[in-house]
Amino acid sequence: MLPQPAHALLLSLMIGCGGTTPEDTATLPPADTAPADTDDTDDTGDAPSAFTGELRVDLQPGEWPNEIALGEDIVVAVLARNGFEPADITDAEVRLWNAEETIELAPTGSAGLQDVDGDGLDDHLFQFSYDAAMFSGSGPIRVKVGEYTAEDHFVDDTRLAFVYPELLGPYAVGTTSFDWEDTSRPDTRTAALEYRRLPIQIWYPADLPADAQPSAHYLRRDESILIANYLGIYTTYFDYLFSHAHLNAPVSTAQDKWPVLVFSHGYGVQLPNQTAFVQNAASHGFIVVGLQHTYSTAYTMFQDGTLATTYINPASDTAGTQDMWTADLRFVLDQIEVLDTDDARFAGRLDLDRMGAFGYSFGGSTTSELCRTDDRILAGLNVDGTFYGDDTPGFEQAFMLINAANNFEDDNRAPVLNAMNGTTYNLSIPDARHQNFNDYALQDEYISALTGGGHGLSIGSVDSRLAYEIVHTYIAAFFGQHVTGESAALLSEDSPWPEAEFEVWNP
Repeated sequence: MLPQPAHALLLSLMIGCGGTTPEDTATLPPADTAPADTDDTDDTGDAPSAFTGELRVDLQPGEWPNEIALGEDIVVAVLARNGFEPADITDAEVRLWNAEETIELAPTGSAGLQDVDGDGLDDHLFQFSYDAAMFSGSGPIRVKVGEYTAEDHFVDDTRLAFVYPELLGPYAVGTTSFDWEDTSRPDTRTAALEYRRLPIQIWYPADLPADAQPSAHYLRRDESILIANYLGIYTTYFDYLFSHAHLNAPVSTAQDKWPVLVFSHGYGVQLPNQTAFVQNAASHGFIVVGLQHTYSTAYTMFQDGTLATTYINPASDTAGTQDMWTADLRFVLDQIEVLDTDDARFAGRLDLDRMGAFGYSFGGSTTSELCRTDDRILAGLNVDGTFYGDDTPGFEQAFMLINAANNFEDDNRAPVLNAMNGTTYNLSIPDARHQNFNDYALQDEYISALTGGGHGLSIGSVDSRLAYEIVHTYIAAFFGQHVTGESAALLSEDSPWPEAEFEVWNP
């Protein structure tokens, strides 16, 4: 039986809900299991020199998540895309590997040409025999065509898998990652870092073929192993989590420019722990730039494999930590301007005149401080966080609070709320608790089934998927009205859900 996840340890590191402070934590040692590899080509790569365009693959086309039945043959589609024509690829050029590249399979033959992703182009399917050593479990599989690699993920049919609830917005979602370095802020905490460096993940509306299947996993494999070791659970725990994002997909052309949101996560947890927030906002037509605040959790891993394992205890200097996070967000806003100028995917696609910010827990508090100090933000939203920043002067932006039970007993809130000069909204879910607003609540049954019992999470009695619907519908309405200028009737009436209470406070 699995050991019970050390969520209590994780939760002790979280700060943001009134009265919650982490225990003092020294620099953490490396995990006892090293990353499998540091190759972050994920599911894309350049096509072999004999071809042109971009190599992409789809494991088990037509199935989501990519379920593999024990003993049955495996199908891999090499996709035609961006001028890449896979019809002439031969069996000799294709190989299937596990993530560690210790097991190699050659195809048993071509399974013919078929348009598996609905883009009107014929993809080339290859069939492979089942290999128990490679396919028992779950995780990434690498497909090599010549010397280049693409990647997809699978789950075998004997395992539990968690798929995020369906996106609530009309757009498919793409995602991509960067490391951004702020050379104005030296960093002496980690030997490998000269300046403050932040992992960045962006979610955005994407143009995709009708049948395209999501390709991005919850966490990179090497990062997920580190986090699982820290939590004391199976190193494959995060392999069973499937988001709806498509890695490195093209930005949607449905609009010339897209409004922008920045997102700040909760203290003590990884940015992907708030995947529901960011991918849903992107599905409603926003480019969402999320950052991992370095030193805010057990491990911060960068794209080149560099690890920062120093943990800063915010309880010892809450205001200073808040200032550091706020400076992170302002730097990200600066970099968004650079992204709109220089990046091949995003240049000219970001509407810098329509930007908002939101955050969960400590990230929610940081969002309010960003609004107070940076007028590039038109609207801000705090999901179940107290306020640790200054309470004066008040800010002009529209603001929304989303709360679990009893959050208005937090003495830090009143001064900030009283100083606000813009329209303020309050959404409360009395039967929710702090963890209902991050991804662990959605994974509740999955975690319990894996652990064989309790999970130690602070989750209220409200149905997690109903809370998901309520929260993300209000988030979309709020930013739609106050960032994109689309009037939302939801914001001018009582909550249509009896499980939620909604108020509007006008200045």
